[in-house]
Amino acid sequence: MCLSLGNVIVGYSVCWSAPVIPKLLDAAQTPLTEVLTVEQASWLAAIFHLFVIIGSQTGAFLSNLVGRKPTLILFGAICLSSHIIRVLARDFNILLAGRIVNGLGVGGIASGNLVYIGEIASSDLRGIMLTVTGVLHTIGGLLVFSLGPYVSYAVVEYTAIALGVTHIGALFLIVETPVYHVIKGNEEAARSTLHFLGRSKDVDKELKTMIENVNRINVKYTQVNSKNMLSNCMLLDILRRRRNRRAMLITATLLTIQEGSGIACILSFATTIFRQAASSVDADVATIILGVTQVFGILLAPILVERYGRKSLLIFSTAACALWTALLGAHFYLELIQHPILYSIRWVPLATLISFLICYNAGLGIIPNVLVGEMFSPNVRSTGSSIAMSISWVAAFLSSLSFGYIIMLIGTYILFIIFACLNIIGCIFTIKFVPETKGKSLSEIEEMLAKR
Repeated sequence: MCLSLGNVIVGYSVCWSAPVIPKLLDAAQTPLTEVLTVEQASWLAAIFHLFVIIGSQTGAFLSNLVGRKPTLILFGAICLSSHIIRVLARDFNILLAGRIVNGLGVGGIASGNLVYIGEIASSDLRGIMLTVTGVLHTIGGLLVFSLGPYVSYAVVEYTAIALGVTHIGALFLIVETPVYHVIKGNEEAARSTLHFLGRSKDVDKELKTMIENVNRINVKYTQVNSKNMLSNCMLLDILRRRRNRRAMLITATLLTIQEGSGIACILSFATTIFRQAASSVDADVATIILGVTQVFGILLAPILVERYGRKSLLIFSTAACALWTALLGAHFYLELIQHPILYSIRWVPLATLISFLICYNAGLGIIPNVLVGEMFSPNVRSTGSSIAMSISWVAAFLSSLSFGYIIMLIGTYILFIIFACLNIIGCIFTIKFVPETKGKSLSEIEEMLAKR
């Protein structure tokens, strides 16, 4: 619960541009001295994703150096400062700077939360706890979708500031993870933390597994004095060991497909998409409906992920997302040629995006994040997860940035056809390469990756 507001803030920040950019394009609502151009709006939405990479990488380094808890507090403060910058912004450059700082903070929070939960949860609860992060993410998105169209720009930022202050206060209540204590050689602190977390029945087993994993990898953090040497050890271990290479290939590919599915554009430009498609439902109302749909879809994930497993849900989700993005691309093509059938199917954009979000959030939206928390060896978990997520944020950056340029140069329908193709690739990749990790301990997953 103490981590929960961090995930809400991540969702709020990712979806911020959808209701706010229309305000910045409107001379009557913008707080800036000049309204944004379409190109500036694309950069404002996209630059956030690029700087999440730096935040996640920096967070991974610091979490191994000073601990998971202090790192989360630091990046919570960075995220809070970004909203203060944005509420004071009066020109595009300052606003862009605020968005950059926001990306740094969100990167550290998003990757840090996944690592933290992966290290404190038992194997029977880990999947559910990791999927809950996605639920909270969508709640943050729904909050800004519902609030943004009906309040001023300043109120949107003040709400984020209130969330940030509460989040930082809550983080002071959490404990350091037992895995970090083991890495630092403090076995007694790890044992005490496991008892505190209600893991008294399996303390000896879990502690033995953690110690064996760290000793097997033979990386003694307390004996490493050079920061560069520490980073190099972790990167070399990812490249040298088969299980870590496979973990990187699987998680990086799935996270790239996750962002390349079209979700980044849809969440960043939902209101704009509905206006372009001439939807029969008001664009602001349709965006809120999407936010509600996101929450509904992601609430299915904790139930489905433990019942049907990771792999089968991913196959279904990627195939369904391919279908819905292809249909939306077809609708925009009909819009381009002004086909007469459009007058009777103005409801299609909303219906298609609702279906897309339900299918996306039931599988593709959450399972790659679950696998990030499960697949890497303990001492490289922070580094491995941050690298994998960095690759996905590059995909999100390119997806968001391409929106404005592609629709001007080629057409919106081409963009959604590209998304459909990427989803098909994701489906095929899942069938061939992704293992099932349902019900397996972290050590069992490591052994399975080493053998495949």
